[in-house]
Amino acid sequence: MKPLLHRKFLCILSALLLSFNLYAQVTIGSGEPPVEHAILQIKDIDNAPIGDVNVKHGGLILPRVQLLKKHHLLPFVNISDTLTSSPEYPEYQNTKKPAHRGMIVYNMQKVDDEDLCQGLNQWDGEKWICFQQQIGSAVATINCNDISFTGQYIDKKSLDGGHTMQIKVTVTKIGAYTISATATQSDTSGNNTGIDNGYFFTISGIFLSKGEYILTVPGAGTPIKPTLPDNGSNAGDYISVKFNDKELCQQRLFIENSSVKPLYTMDCRTIKVFGTYIINQSLNPSLPTLQQYITMNIVADAAAEGASYIIKTNTIDGIYFEAKGKLVPGTQTITLIGYGTPTNTNDKYFTITSNSIKSVATCNAKITVLISKKRVIGIGTNETTFGWSPTIPGTGSYKVTKSPNNFGLLENSIVKVEEIDLTHLSFTGDIAGGINTIRGYLEGTNGQPPVDICIIAQDAYLRASEADYFANYVNKGGILIVFNEGNGYLDAGLTYPRGTITNLMKAIWGAPANTSIADFGFSRRVNYDGDSYQGYPGAIYPLTSVDDEILNGPFGDVRGKQWGEDASWARGVKNIPTEDIIIYSYATNLMVDNQDPEASSLITGFRHRYKNFVYFGDGGFVSSTINATNSPTNKSITICPFWWQAGTFTPAPKPNYGEARPIGGVRQHYYVYNSIIYCNIMAWALKQAEENGINSVL
Repeated sequence: MKPLLHRKFLCILSALLLSFNLYAQVTIGSGEPPVEHAILQIKDIDNAPIGDVNVKHGGLILPRVQLLKKHHLLPFVNISDTLTSSPEYPEYQNTKKPAHRGMIVYNMQKVDDEDLCQGLNQWDGEKWICFQQQIGSAVATINCNDISFTGQYIDKKSLDGGHTMQIKVTVTKIGAYTISATATQSDTSGNNTGIDNGYFFTISGIFLSKGEYILTVPGAGTPIKPTLPDNGSNAGDYISVKFNDKELCQQRLFIENSSVKPLYTMDCRTIKVFGTYIINQSLNPSLPTLQQYITMNIVADAAAEGASYIIKTNTIDGIYFEAKGKLVPGTQTITLIGYGTPTNTNDKYFTITSNSIKSVATCNAKITVLISKKRVIGIGTNETTFGWSPTIPGTGSYKVTKSPNNFGLLENSIVKVEEIDLTHLSFTGDIAGGINTIRGYLEGTNGQPPVDICIIAQDAYLRASEADYFANYVNKGGILIVFNEGNGYLDAGLTYPRGTITNLMKAIWGAPANTSIADFGFSRRVNYDGDSYQGYPGAIYPLTSVDDEILNGPFGDVRGKQWGEDASWARGVKNIPTEDIIIYSYATNLMVDNQDPEASSLITGFRHRYKNFVYFGDGGFVSSTINATNSPTNKSITICPFWWQAGTFTPAPKPNYGEARPIGGVRQHYYVYNSIIYCNIMAWALKQAEENGINSVL
């Protein structure tokens, strides 16, 4: 039989070759010639219409291979030919690869790592090109330590939107992906039984760019059986995590027993808050020494042993706290770990809830976000006896500012701030000689960022050109606080530049020098002799009732109360656009019966609504004297209106203040609240510097 078959095969081959030689074009399966420009045509239907079906019994089967490398002719050539060290490599690279351009094969298996698809592939002289129009499969890596699960998993309870798998993947090749995770039960020793437990996680999609992704993979199904009694080693079901059907790692997931109920209560009296909370700084759940957390006690029933507690807070400003664990009978202390990043300095009042079925009561916890370190400079005379600036070391207002009871990291600090760095630049009179030094602080050209807060205090006098530097500082977000009364009434006999307050106000509002904006006047007695001003020390100025954080702030509510002028006079301003400011006080003096008619229109204290600028028109606003025991000592009724509680430095009103010279009536004195106003100003300034300041990152 074999010789006969050989003869038949040779006859058919000869006929085919003869046909090629005769026509140079061939139709296989039919006696018809092929279409005009086809060298080879396959058909078995004679006289089929042009462009219509011409085969009914079969098709062309191309060579089936398993390609190995995207850029090599494997498996058609020897592997050694593809090695650069091989003597045959030049011939393979320069001859064989180009010579096979156009070769078509059917690849039996895709190879993701080589970007080889299953199906028709064509060699283009350098690499295999897939015929299919497809994006291909993505290639990615997964760190098993970055996989976590949300929700509580209980047997016979279906998974819902709260049950997810969080997974981080690093994509090295774009394309389609499917992530799946299936669960199998464990035995009493924690070994994998391979028995499906009825639930899974899956997600599909396309990665259009490389990089790192955090995916939330939804769960589905219902756990069939709980994790068997925990002997200390049984961590629960085995979760097999696959990427594009390739298993990458396994995780463990504990399934609770639905017959054991979480019967417990929270003891709200035991709540304690720990850690430092700083704006734009992420909480550190993975660093025990830096963790932000809340502790509290819970009390569980005996029947609840082994059940899980889940205790958590709501989310406020991007942060929340959560605790999970196993219940033991009696009292146990649990820790709620903090997560997220706070974005503002507002106090945050959290509500704590639990999964207890014994009690639905909630607890509350307050979190205070810390203000980061702030730098403050004061500009003015270096007067240490009466302390005319809070930036002068050793003075009363300096020590009130530096007291951690007021501003600090203590649990009872009224304003939580990392540190207030105070620097005093000493000038008596004209600041022109030191303006470059001042600019270095305001503009950040002295090797450090711009200062967060600047205070212009007593005896610092500004020309218009110098005032512009402070206005530019404010316009960039700097905080400017002014305790300054200018140069006296008529600047008589002074060699210092005139119009300090007017210059500053015009610069802040960007008003031309020849406008009437910020024309100034004085809180004064009606009688004055020619050009010589008779000051009125110890004036009392009522505060407005506006509900504002400077009059009603963390250090106290002073609305409707009063502040005291120190020693001489206070500067009032007029013609300022009142729609731009929040007015705290006018020049109306409670110590005067025969009031200056102009006083009711002069503004002695205000804050700009849209810029970080506060003004009180008295250089001695924070003036005080202090003794060796850190107590305020000067009980004068006309000077040193700044007062505090001895020992704690808590700001307090000064009693019995004000020099009354009534034309008629009874002499009267008042409490003055300068120190409380000042601390409220600093609290506002620190918060503004953190959230809306010149160095703010928001």
